[in-house]
Amino acid sequence: GRITLLSRSAERLLGVTGEGVQGKALTDVVPAFAAVLSEREEAGLKAKGQHEVKMQVGNDERTFAVKVTREREGAGEGDVGSVVTFDDISELVQAQRTSAWADVARRIAHEIKNPLTPIQL
Repeated sequence: GRITLLSRSAERLLGVTGEGVQGKALTDVVPAFAAVLSEREEAGLKAKGQHEVKMQVGNDERTFAVKVTREREGAGEGDVGSVVTFDDISELVQAQRTSAWADVARRIAHEIKNPLTPIQL
């Protein structure tokens, strides 16, 4: 659960420096990831894919797609370590929202125009 290596991209996305966080618990540095990290794989079930996590970084609210890959020790139950990967999908989420609102506006315009056509004729 401790940070041993932090990439430059992760530093930039999270707004932290690698030297300041190495050796600290990831949940202390990024509390928003705690729910994803605490989730354990149940025996016989596939692990969930990515999780969406929203968090405030500086003045911006960002949405991350977070995935945790755990390395298991042979036949033992304990974790040897984990790799946490995440992508900033804030722009994708905003584009999906804009597209959904455009679709709603298009449908409303159609519903309004439909009864107006016979009235114009």
